[in-house]
Amino acid sequence: MTFLAIDIGGTKIRFGIGNGIKDWKFFEEILLKNKKNIDEIILKLENFLKKYKIKPNSFKGIGISFAGLIDKNKTVRIAENLNWTNIPLALLLEKKFKTKVFVETDVFCGAFFMLKAGEAKNLNSALYVSIGTGIGHAFIINRKVWKGSNNNANAIGHTVVTHYGNNCYCGIKDCLCLVASGKAQSVNNPPEGAIEALAKILGNSITLIEPEIIILSGGALNLKWFNLNKIKESIKKYTYPGARIPKIVKSSINNVNLKGAAMLIKENL
Repeated sequence: MTFLAIDIGGTKIRFGIGNGIKDWKFFEEILLKNKKNIDEIILKLENFLKKYKIKPNSFKGIGISFAGLIDKNKTVRIAENLNWTNIPLALLLEKKFKTKVFVETDVFCGAFFMLKAGEAKNLNSALYVSIGTGIGHAFIINRKVWKGSNNNANAIGHTVVTHYGNNCYCGIKDCLCLVASGKAQSVNNPPEGAIEALAKILGNSITLIEPEIIILSGGALNLKWFNLNKIKESIKKYTYPGARIPKIVKSSINNVNLKGAAMLIKENL
């Protein structure tokens, strides 16, 4: 069965036609302009379908991985990086393309893929952290993706980690994403201490949950600040001595959130 998968991030949008496991039949990654409204997203989607001569009746539904908070009605409640609030994304696309649309927070899509076909396969617990424009996370507990009591347990990037008093766009001061995100580290003079800050938060997470594996993913890991060996060494300082340090890996799988979106639409049809 074939699906249209879309991954809408803070700086890029990705389209894929496939099932999330095998290679994409068609794939495209596009840089988003400063104007990141729903009309631009729909236009780029239409151009993608037109470019590859894909008819809406050739796929069974649309699965969307989205960098923001999604409510039970599949509405984007808030997406700080896109400056969106209360956008009925699924409803708009269902009306436009006359097909079933499923929308989920990007890291929940990624964690679902990891559980079914990635580095967390056959494990009972994991912490999946996606580091791109911002930083998101999802815990896998007892072979299920933990979403929290209101679908919002995904914002490890907004845990407080420094003491400089810097304002974050979320409204809190000193968040992890101000130091260790792609947005923070892609400037000419990036802030120092990114490895230590990330290790501190991961160590706290181990103390709280003690997962079997920590999986790090996302485009920001390809920037020069990232060093997996230093994270592994530093993390010990921030973990309760009685907790087991898990395996910590940089995922070798590309477009994890996009693949998870394709797999989740199948689950929700």
